[in-house]
Amino acid sequence: MPLSCKPTLIALLLANFVSAAQAVELNIPAQPLDKALNALAHQSGERIIFSTSVTSQKVSTPLQGDYTTRQALEKLLAGSGLAVKETTDGGYTVVPVPSKPEGKAEPQALPEVSISTNRMAETAYGPVKGYVAKRSASGSKTDTPVVEVPQSISVVTRDEMNARNVQTLTDAVAYTPGVRVGAFGFDPRFDSFSIRGFDMTYTGMYRDGLRQLSSNFSLYKEEPYSAERIDILKGPSSVLYGQSEPSGLVNIVSKRPQFEAKHQADVQIGNYDRQQVRFDTTGALDNDNTLAYRLTGLYRDSDSPIKGAHDDRTYIAPALTWQPNDKTTLTILTHYQKDTTVGNSSYFNDADGHVDKHLLSGDPAFQNFTQEQYQIGYLFEHLLNEHWTLRQNVRTGRVDMNARYTQIDAIDTVNNVANRSTGQLVERLHTYAIDNQAQWQGNTGDLSHTVLFGLDWTRSINNGKMGFGAAPDLDLATLNYGAQPISAPVLDDPYQYRMNQVGVYAQDQIKWQQWILTVGGRHDWADTSQETTAESDDRSFKKFSGRVGLGYQLANGLTPYVSYATSFVPLLGRNATGGFFKPSTGRQIEAGIKYQPEDLNLMLTASVFQITQQNVVLNTGPASQMQAGEVRSRGFEVEAKTSLDSGVNLTAAYTFLMPKFTGRQDENYDNLQSGQPKNNLSLWADYTLPSGMLQGLGLGAGVRHIGGSYGDDANTYTNSKVTLFDMAAHYQLDPHWRFALNANNLADNRYSICTQGYCYVAQPRTVIGTLSYTW
Repeated sequence: MPLSCKPTLIALLLANFVSAAQAVELNIPAQPLDKALNALAHQSGERIIFSTSVTSQKVSTPLQGDYTTRQALEKLLAGSGLAVKETTDGGYTVVPVPSKPEGKAEPQALPEVSISTNRMAETAYGPVKGYVAKRSASGSKTDTPVVEVPQSISVVTRDEMNARNVQTLTDAVAYTPGVRVGAFGFDPRFDSFSIRGFDMTYTGMYRDGLRQLSSNFSLYKEEPYSAERIDILKGPSSVLYGQSEPSGLVNIVSKRPQFEAKHQADVQIGNYDRQQVRFDTTGALDNDNTLAYRLTGLYRDSDSPIKGAHDDRTYIAPALTWQPNDKTTLTILTHYQKDTTVGNSSYFNDADGHVDKHLLSGDPAFQNFTQEQYQIGYLFEHLLNEHWTLRQNVRTGRVDMNARYTQIDAIDTVNNVANRSTGQLVERLHTYAIDNQAQWQGNTGDLSHTVLFGLDWTRSINNGKMGFGAAPDLDLATLNYGAQPISAPVLDDPYQYRMNQVGVYAQDQIKWQQWILTVGGRHDWADTSQETTAESDDRSFKKFSGRVGLGYQLANGLTPYVSYATSFVPLLGRNATGGFFKPSTGRQIEAGIKYQPEDLNLMLTASVFQITQQNVVLNTGPASQMQAGEVRSRGFEVEAKTSLDSGVNLTAAYTFLMPKFTGRQDENYDNLQSGQPKNNLSLWADYTLPSGMLQGLGLGAGVRHIGGSYGDDANTYTNSKVTLFDMAAHYQLDPHWRFALNANNLADNRYSICTQGYCYVAQPRTVIGTLSYTW
C-alpha cells in the first residue's frame, strides 16, 4: 500500500466511532427554561432563537454529559410542549409543538430573541477538551497551529492528566514519544527525564515560556495539578529561548484565571499512607468582567517506598487577571511550594555492579531533602492595532534547599557491617527572567507574515555550602536503619555560581499558498562566575543560534516538513573529573509529517531526526556529573492522539533511538549511551459510556514497553526489556461528584535499571483513589 494512503485509511477506520455532529461537554442544572437555553448557547457556542413568551413559566430538565446541540435541546425541552427546528443559517429555533388543526388558521409570528455566545476557540494557553491540542505557542512563541510548526510537538492536556491521575511531571510525560523516564530508578528529588537521549533536568524545564533556571541541587519542582497543559517541543529551540538543549524542552502552561466561574476540589488516598487534598477555583471578581481570579492549592502527607522517608508537599498558587478591554491583558501568577522527600533513594551496588534491592544506601536517621520555593511574575499583552502586538513576560523566584543523605561506601564482610558516610548541601538560588516581544502580522504581496522580535534577560545566583562526614556502621544482620543517631557534617565548603544571559532574536513565519516557511535567528551574550574555596572561574560567551523550517499543507490534512536548528547552553557546575563545565552546543536536522483531518479529532505525527551535541553532561552517580565529548542521536518517532464523540480517548507512541558517543576521548568512543533503550512503545486508552444505565462509567488502561539498553557506557552488560501496565476506573455519579481509582505499575515490577555503570531500583506499584466535587 502506498505510504500516502495510510493516514487516510486510519481516518476512515476511526471515523466509524464519530457521530456526524460534534458533541460538547455540558453541565446545565434544572432551572427556568429561558436561563437553561442561555446556558446552552454559552457552553455550545451555537445560535439559538426563541421567544420568551413560549418559555415563560417552564422549567428545564437537568443536563450533564457530552451532547450535540440538537441532542441537548431535545433533552432540555422534553415535556415542555416545545420543539426544536434548525434554521437555514445553521442555528436552531424553539417553537411550540403544533396542535392538531380543527380548522384553517393563519400561522402567528412570535417575537424572536437571539441568544448566541462568543465562546472562545481553543488557544495555545487555555483549556483543551480531550487529548488533542490543535494549537501551541511553545514552538514559535506565537499562538500557532501545531501542524504549522516545523518540529515535532507533543501536548499533554489537562483531560489526559486527569484521566491518568498524574502526580509528578515525570508521570505526565511518561506516554510521550522520545521521552525516557525512570533511567535512574525511583528518585523523587527531581523531575528527571531525557528527550531523544539528552537529559532535561537542568536546562530543559520551562513554565509559561520562561526557563526554570537551576543550579547544582537547586531546581524548581513542578506540581502538575497547577498545569493547564504541558507542551513537549522536540529539537533545538535556542533561536527563541536561548539556553535550551538540542533535544527539546518541556513548557508547563499554568492554569490561568477564567471569567466563567468554575470550582473543583478532591480528596485522594493511596498506598504508602498517602493522603492528599486539592482545590482549584476561578471566576470573575466584578460585574464588568475586567478582573478574574484563580486559586489552586494542594496539601499532601505521605510516606514513601523508601524506608522511613516522606513525600510531603504544600502548594498554593494565587493568580489574577486584569482585562480592562479587548486589547489589553495582564495576568499575575504566583506560587509557594514546600517539599519534604528523601535525600538518597539509591540501593547499594556491589563490586560487580549488582544492586541489592534489600540494602538501602540511605538511613531514616539522616535523609530528609527539604525544599521551599516561591515565584511571582506576570504575563502582559497589548494589541496596538491590527498589525502590532506587544508582550512582556516577567518572573522572579527563590529556592531554599537542604539535602541530607547517608550512603554505604563499602561492605566489611569480616564484621558483617556496612561502612557509611554522610553528606549535606544547603543552597539558596535566586532567579530572574524577562522576555520582551513585539509581534507584527500582515502581508507583503502574496506573502502572509507573522514576525516576532524579542529581547530577553535571565540571571541566576546560587549560594551554597556542603560538607561530608562519617556515619556509624550498619549492622547487616539486623539492618538497624534509623536506630543510631547520625550527626550532620560540618559545612566547610562554600561555593557560589552566577549566570547572566542577554539575547536578541527575530523570527518570521511566512505563508504562501500551501507553503509555510519559518526562519529565525538569535544572538546571545552570557557571563558565568563560579567560585569555591579551592578555585574560581569567570567566563564570557557569545553565540548565534538559528532555525529554518519548511512545510507544505496538502488538501487531505497532511503537512510534511523539514527543519534545521542549533542550540547553545552555558552550564554551571563542577565536573567530577575536575574543573568547571564548558558550554554545550548542538544541532539537529529533522524531517516529518503531521496529519490533522478536518472531520476527525485526530493528530498524527511522525518524524526522523539526527542530533549532535558537544560537551554533554552525564550523571555518573547519585550526586556527581561529568562532561563527555560529543553525542550523536539518531531516531524515529510516531505519535497518535484522538478524542472521539463515542467516549474514546487514546494516545499511542513509538520511539526508535540510537544515541552514540562520537567524540568521546576514551575507550567508550562509538559506544551507545547507557540507559537509553532503542525501542520504546506506549499506549493509553480510556473509554466512558456516553449513555445508557451506566452512563458516566469509564475504564482506562495503559501499557509501556521499555526496550533493552546497555547498563554502562562501556557497553559491557545490558538492562533487560520490561513492560509496565497502568489502569484506571472512574464513575461520574452526577454533575458534581466523580470517583476514580488509578494504579501505576499494576504488576508491581520492581526491576533494576543501570545507567552510567550505577544501578537503581524502579518505582513500585502506586494505587490512588480520588473523590472529587465540581460546581
